[in-house]
Amino acid sequence: TAGVRLTVLAPRYQREEVVSAAELAPGLLAAADPVRSVNDNSLVVAIDRAGRRVLFAGDLEAEGEDALVETTDDGALTAEVVKVPHHGSPTSSTAPFVAAVAPRWAVISCGLANRFGFPSTAVVDRWQGIGAEVLRTDVRGAITVTIDGAGDLAVSTFDP
Repeated sequence: TAGVRLTVLAPRYQREEVVSAAELAPGLLAAADPVRSVNDNSLVVAIDRAGRRVLFAGDLEAEGEDALVETTDDGALTAEVVKVPHHGSPTSSTAPFVAAVAPRWAVISCGLANRFGFPSTAVVDRWQGIGAEVLRTDVRGAITVTIDGAGDLAVSTFDP
């Protein structure tokens, strides 16, 4: 769509020396950062249109969130809508990350009565504590975000 910009914010990793994948982990492909977990190497993207932003934070956990906050310019993570990292796991949504994003809506994608107990009550409280409306797929069903060319943003749900 014209006027839409997709920005890859993570993973970011710059090796100080060149090593082969075999040297990092024999038999495995090298991750973006060989020390971080798969979750902390999640793809994080921002979608911008008409002055609005939606942030998709993948499965980031605390280490990946900290790195993102530390390496991103002030205000660059701010978004009207965020797909909450790691399904609302207690290992994600650290206070610095939540403050940096400061969304109006925080969308948590998780299954009804999932075996992990997601989302964590503490995570929901952190997002609500900064004024975000928390929308959960286990409670509200499908959640759709639409930004039109004029910058009007709408969030709708399909209650199961």
